Amino acid sequence: VASHRRRALGGAFCIYLSAANQKRQLALGGLKDQFAQLTAGPISQQEINEAKRLASGAYLIAMQRCRREVLEVGERVLFGQSVYEIRNYLKKIEAVDAKVISDVAQKYFTPELWVEAVVPVSAP
Repeated sequence: VASHRRRALGGAFCIYLSAANQKRQLALGGLKDQFAQLTAGPISQQEINEAKRLASGAYLIAMQRCRREVLEVGERVLFGQSVYEIRNYLKKIEAVDAKVISDVAQKYFTPELWVEAVVPVSAP
C-alpha cells in the first residue's frame, strides 16, 4: 500500500501483497526484482510521469474531503510545519525525477533493510 501520507516521526515504505501460499515466494521474488530494478538504474520518463499523475490525483482526491484537509493542517501544526507545505505538495511531486528516485532506491531499498511479515490465512 503506497500513500501520500508521510510519517512525521520516521519512515516506511509498505506494500501489501496477496498471493496463494504456493505462489507467495514467486510473488515476493517478483516484488524484490522490481526493487532491484529501481536500484540498478534510472526508470523511464513515462513511468515517472505516470507515477506523478497517480500521486497527484490521489492527493487531490483526498484533499477534497473536509476532514482530510483539517487532519492535514493539524498534522503540520503539530509537527511544527506550515500550511505552506500543503500548498507546495504538488510542486514537490512534480520535482521528482529519475535521479531522486534512484537516490532514494539506493538508500532505502537494500536487502538489509527489508522486513517481511506474513499473515497466514486459514481456509474457510
